[in-house]
Amino acid sequence: MKKRLGQVYLALLMVGIIYSTNYVVAKFIMPRYFLPYGLIVLRVGGATLFFWILHYFSVPSVKIHAYDYGRLALCSVSGIAISQLTFFKGLSLTSAINSSLIMTTSPIMVLIASVFMGRELLTRHKAIGILMGLSGAFMLIGGYNFTFSTETVVGDLLILANALAYGIYLVQVKPLMRHYHSLTVVKWVFFFGFWMVLPFGAAELGQVDWDGVPGYAYGVVAFIILGVTVITYLFNAWSLGQVNASVVGSFIYLQPVLTGILTASLGQESFTFQKMLYALLVFWGVYLVGRPTRPKLVRL
Repeated sequence: MKKRLGQVYLALLMVGIIYSTNYVVAKFIMPRYFLPYGLIVLRVGGATLFFWILHYFSVPSVKIHAYDYGRLALCSVSGIAISQLTFFKGLSLTSAINSSLIMTTSPIMVLIASVFMGRELLTRHKAIGILMGLSGAFMLIGGYNFTFSTETVVGDLLILANALAYGIYLVQVKPLMRHYHSLTVVKWVFFFGFWMVLPFGAAELGQVDWDGVPGYAYGVVAFIILGVTVITYLFNAWSLGQVNASVVGSFIYLQPVLTGILTASLGQESFTFQKMLYALLVFWGVYLVGRPTRPKLVRL
């Protein structure tokens, strides 16, 4: 049990590292060479093709129940269409501090949704872990510099919609992971999701000056497709088959920490002792959420 839990934590840590790297490298090509929605079409389309090829060669064919196609499509709405479209649009309309803090509410939404849908029990250590992780992330990304204003309210709401959509996706997709191979679920989620994002990004993709795109930009696109999309979704899908959705969602708290380490290593921002303390608070919160103990319910 402990060995398997360690493997899950390692997989989720890798997801956090990849996502954090994406925050830095994506800015190298967007919007200079690719507009956000156009990049989303490339990302989802490329990943869909990869998942279907990988599934064909590695997973035995299995019949999907007719009613499960509808459930897969709903997962695509929350996990692909709404999640990706609202994030990129929201990020362009609000500040980095606002978006980073709002995104850390995703585990809270996962846990709340799971509790009210009867999927999980709200234990004391989970409740404390969520609060500790959120507090550490809040202080790490700016503390009292976080502000809401009428100028950013639309972007803030879109980022909040993204966090809510991802939280709902984690809860929706877990039952499907129990009945089908994780790659089977992911390939269908991306298939439906591609057709959902295509109408939004087709026009932007048509505006790309392909002759003017340098080689390194294609490398970044490949990283976004294979690393940020394929590997992370596979790791998340596998992790959901091993632990509760709130544990997977809680690792979003690591992204501000890992992003801070990455920017510090590039000389863009210093990783101070104070930030290290905040990072430890985040790590401890994640540990409490994933800690396997006998449930002790907290009254709602």
